[in-house]
Amino acid sequence: MNYIELVNEIEALVKLAGAKSFWSGAKTGANINYSVPFPAAEFFNTQPRALLPSVVRYSIGMGIYGKDAHENGGEGTLQIQSDMDELVQRFEVLLRESEAFELQERPGGAVIGVPTIRQGSKMGTGLYIDFTLDVPRVC
Repeated sequence: MNYIELVNEIEALVKLAGAKSFWSGAKTGANINYSVPFPAAEFFNTQPRALLPSVVRYSIGMGIYGKDAHENGGEGTLQIQSDMDELVQRFEVLLRESEAFELQERPGGAVIGVPTIRQGSKMGTGLYIDFTLDVPRVC
């Protein structure tokens, strides 16, 4: 599996879990587009990958955001975080069931999440998640 196939597989799984939009690559350098369908998933791969004898090990980070109104004084934030937590739990099950790669266990769990609250135009309300996948090498 090459890198673009990995990203496409993750996009398919997170959408199956309930995300309505997904962005990766150059799109992640811009602010969150609040006119896209929500929940939204932002894919970023900021950690080094490791070339092991039969797999490539990727440490993946993602933002999973619900649509919030910055002007609402924080009302609804807890509900958005709860809804995104449920989406992440469905996504984690799909990652485990995938035959395209292997989700790695590590201290603290396979998928680690931190709640976020919208601050300006870059960060959304929801969860940042982090997980590690072993993907079969192409060559």
